[in-house]
Amino acid sequence: MSIWIKVKDNAMEKLRSLHADEKVILIKATLSGGWGYTVDYELILDGLAQQEKKDLIKVDSYTFVLNDVAQKEIGSNLLIDYSPYGFVLKNENEVLAFGLSLKSL
Repeated sequence: MSIWIKVKDNAMEKLRSLHADEKVILIKATLSGGWGYTVDYELILDGLAQQEKKDLIKVDSYTFVLNDVAQKEIGSNLLIDYSPYGFVLKNENEVLAFGLSLKSL
């Protein structure tokens, strides 16, 4: 599945300040819940992802990879933004996650 990622300018600036262009950023989604489910998202600096994963997505000087759950749940478009509360992930239908920080393994 091919996903188009757009990173807004303020998110680019924050990624640049975190030196995220030097590593692969893993967008990880995890399902949780019982009768219904929720999707929890994480942004992880994953330097090994280039060797372990395929389907890398380049956006300017940044490289992203999504786990299988994230690919399924996001759909075909993802917008990454940054607010005073942290990173925001949106697809064409909804805000998927907000207040995310960039974690290191």
